Amino acid sequence: MFKLPFFSSQQSEPGLGIDVGSTTVKVLSGTSHAASYLDKYSVFDTDSYTEDLVKRNLDKALEKAGLKGEEFNRVLLTLPPGIFKARTVEITVEREKQGSIGTKEKKNLMGQAQGKAKEQICSELGILETDLYFKDWVPADIRIDGYSVPELEGYNGRRMEMKLVTSFLLSDFLKLREAMEEHLDQKVELVHLAQAILKAVEREEIQDGIYLDVGGESTQLFLVRERQLKLVREIKKGGVTFSRILEEDLGLSELRAKTLKERYSQQELSEGTTRAIREMFRKGRGYWLKEIKEVLRERQVKTLPSTFFLFGGGSKLADVQTVLKREKWVTSAFLESPRVKFLPPRALGFNSLDVQYTPLTLIINNV
Repeated sequence: MFKLPFFSSQQSEPGLGIDVGSTTVKVLSGTSHAASYLDKYSVFDTDSYTEDLVKRNLDKALEKAGLKGEEFNRVLLTLPPGIFKARTVEITVEREKQGSIGTKEKKNLMGQAQGKAKEQICSELGILETDLYFKDWVPADIRIDGYSVPELEGYNGRRMEMKLVTSFLLSDFLKLREAMEEHLDQKVELVHLAQAILKAVEREEIQDGIYLDVGGESTQLFLVRERQLKLVREIKKGGVTFSRILEEDLGLSELRAKTLKERYSQQELSEGTTRAIREMFRKGRGYWLKEIKEVLRERQVKTLPSTFFLFGGGSKLADVQTVLKREKWVTSAFLESPRVKFLPPRALGFNSLDVQYTPLTLIINNV
C-alpha cells in the first residue's frame, strides 16, 4: 500500500518539479501539471541539443499549467536517463586500523569506496572520470565483517562491504541547470528519481517491487526488495522504440508516427488497424522485454518481488503491460507469478491518473 503525502503541511509555498525528458518537458506544482512536446526525438544528442529549445518548451508547459510567473519555494529539475544516470554499486574496503571507526577514518573509507565505484562506473560506460559529475553518494547498505550496521562511525571491524547509490551525468550538461536558474531567476536543484525512491523506501512509503519508469528514449528500472533499493539501471528502449517501428514500416514522419501510436494507445483505431499495429509492435515488445530481463539477471537477490509497477509516458502503451503479463518468467526468480500494476500520481497523493507525472510526484514528495 502506498501512503505518500503529496505536499508537507510545513510548506507555505509549493515546489516546482521540472522533468526534461527526451521527448517532452513536464512541470508539476500544487494541483497543476502540464507537458510540452519537444520538436524532435533525441533532443539530447550532441548535434541537436539546445538550451533554447528546452527553455522554450518549459515556458509552454508553465503557461499551459497556469504557472507562468509564479514563485516557488524550491525548483527541482530532473533530466533524461540517457544523460543523467544512477547506479547501485557494491564495494569492499579493507581497514588497516583497529578499534572503533572515527569521523576522520569514516571520511577516508567512504572516499576509498567512492573512488572504487567511480572506476567501476567509468569502466562500464567507457567514459573518463573527468568527464562526469557525480552528484550524490548514499550508502544503501553497510556491512562490517558480515554484520549489518546503520553507519560506519563508532563500529569496529576490518572488512567493509558497502552498497552505494550514486547519480551522475556528463559535466557538459550541468550548463542546462545553470541556464534554467538564469531563465527562472531562481536556484534549481538537480534531482535523480533514484534519490526520491531511496527516500520513499527509507520512509517505508513504497513497497517491495520492480518499478519501471518507461520514458521516451529509455526505461529506468528500480528494484526494491526487503526495504532496500537493490538495483538501479536504465535500458535504451522506451515509447519512441514503438514510434520508430511505425516510421520505418509505414514511412511516416516522426509527428505522424507519434500521433498514430497515441491513437492506438487510446483505442481510437479500427479493429483491423489495431490488429495490424499490434503485429508490427511484436518485435518492439520483444526487444524491450529482452533488455528488461537482462537487467534483472543482475538482481543481487535470490528472489524477485512479485509486482511490476509501471509509470512514465511510455507505459501507456498497452503492449508494455501485456508483454510483462504474458511472459513465462523463470520460476526460480519469482516466488509467484508476477503481477503488473500501474502506479499513477493519485496513488501517491496527487490528484491525477496520468502516469507520465508519477516521477515528478515521487520527486516532489521525497526530495
